[in-house]
Amino acid sequence: MVTMLLGSLCRGGLRRPVEAGCNRRALLLFTNTTRARSTTGTIRLPLFAPVFEPRFQEKVAFTDHQGHHFTFAQLGRKAAGLAAELEAKGVKCRGGDEQRVAFMCERDLSFPTTLISTWMTGSIAIPLSSSHPDTMLEYFLKSTGSKLVCSEIYKDKLNGVAKSTGTELLVVNFDKLKDGDVSFGVKVAKEYNYEGKGGLILFTSGTTGQPKGVLLTHSNLLDQVTNICDAWEITEKDTMLHVLPLHHTHGLIHALISPLAVGARSHMLQKFDPAKAWAELLSTDNELRPNVLMGVPTVYIKLIEEFDKSFAKSPTKVAFIKETLKQKMRLILSGSASLPVPVLERFEQISGHRLLERYGMTEIGMALTNPLHGERKPGFVGKPFETVKLRVVDMTSRDNYKLLAESDSHGTRILVDKGEKVIGDLLVKGPSVFKEYWGNPEATKKEFTNDGWFITGDTVEFTEGAYKILGRKSVDIIKSGGYKLSALEIETQLLSFPEIKEVAVMGLPDPTWGQRVVAVLAWNGKELSLAEFKELAKTRVAPYAIPTLLKSLPELPRNHLGKVNKKELVKIFAT
Repeated sequence: MVTMLLGSLCRGGLRRPVEAGCNRRALLLFTNTTRARSTTGTIRLPLFAPVFEPRFQEKVAFTDHQGHHFTFAQLGRKAAGLAAELEAKGVKCRGGDEQRVAFMCERDLSFPTTLISTWMTGSIAIPLSSSHPDTMLEYFLKSTGSKLVCSEIYKDKLNGVAKSTGTELLVVNFDKLKDGDVSFGVKVAKEYNYEGKGGLILFTSGTTGQPKGVLLTHSNLLDQVTNICDAWEITEKDTMLHVLPLHHTHGLIHALISPLAVGARSHMLQKFDPAKAWAELLSTDNELRPNVLMGVPTVYIKLIEEFDKSFAKSPTKVAFIKETLKQKMRLILSGSASLPVPVLERFEQISGHRLLERYGMTEIGMALTNPLHGERKPGFVGKPFETVKLRVVDMTSRDNYKLLAESDSHGTRILVDKGEKVIGDLLVKGPSVFKEYWGNPEATKKEFTNDGWFITGDTVEFTEGAYKILGRKSVDIIKSGGYKLSALEIETQLLSFPEIKEVAVMGLPDPTWGQRVVAVLAWNGKELSLAEFKELAKTRVAPYAIPTLLKSLPELPRNHLGKVNKKELVKIFAT
């Protein structure tokens, strides 16, 4: 497909739709918290405000994987229509009680429609993934006490989950969803005080126990989005090529909500396909072509593989691609996992762009970034965003640590002796930091120091005027393909199968995925093949978390305290 595109150097048919009957009146004056910035103008609460702003009404907000374009006005009316249905089902803010709405939608207009409509009702949004097994979905619903909404395509998958948890399920036919009255959305946006109220619950795996629901308030989101848009100069002129999962902070907050909040366009692929991604990146439609791409290292590895397969043998195509991307792409970023230097260098050779690396977490949003303008050092993640404060410490406990360095956007203060390396635990503070783990005050308390700093669990080094992430303190966190996985949670799910007696899950370095998920198992009876194991595991474990390499032992070796030493177990995979 991409080769044909390059051969013709042309792509037709994409035109910006004209919005009939658009309401051009000044619809609203929001009075909630705003943060004015030089590059983005004003970003305000609620973050979906642009769907009602007169200057954006005829502008394309969203393009789906079939090439259908939807204006901000269309998105606003669809969201208002669904919000009215939700309110009819009793989903609305009552006496300050923030209801939760979990939803599973396709990668099309249904997703932003449901997200915005949930916020219109004053409820907390919980995006779900169709890749999650039923047991995980049941846990998410039970732990949050949420309502459940889905596209028709997921009705069969979620009927059983809803029934087993006693959850009310609303199935929506988005093709037949009636437009709503935009004045409803305007009224809510003007009268509902979003500041400090819950906005999202995103589930992330910790080092122990079940996944934790990270509660981000609208104020947290406002700060995260403003930091992103200011640092990377995301404006209404941008078009984001969206290839990331929508239930994670990277794909949801960075690549979808941030463009929406400033009136930019999102162009969403149905899934990441390197050939289709190249087709969009090389589109000759200058009006609607993407100019910003956010990805994980695996995305760029796959793009390089596709380039080598389809283009590398033709000097003409190689030159065309590099020149096109240099001229048309404004910014290409990489995050969610460490970017191998050879990948950075090869992609720069192909595209003329040095990938912008940054660092963040679900709990804190973006914390560190390489500069948009200026030197980007391979292996480094730069300096703090504007409202973020950092500390590098030698930590003994939550209430006992030695301060080695502290930073904000204005600079870094070093507290170690000259010549001594600044290496330690990374702590973060600022308005972007999450409010709490939903329904889990003990876990929340555990992740903060007594003086209010969030403990990231990452080890960092400050050197040459910037930060490098050296890795997790715990061996039980695996970063694979942009996902941050809990080995202990995977083990818990696998041990629920009677075939498995013992299991230890670990991550091995992998040039494509960052880390590869592997497992050492002791079986109850017959040993399963890798194919048989994968078939079994997929009923309880997300596809991206299933171990892809197994080693079988009669029993797992343990130390004198009865604990499995994973660092020793890793050595058996050396061959």
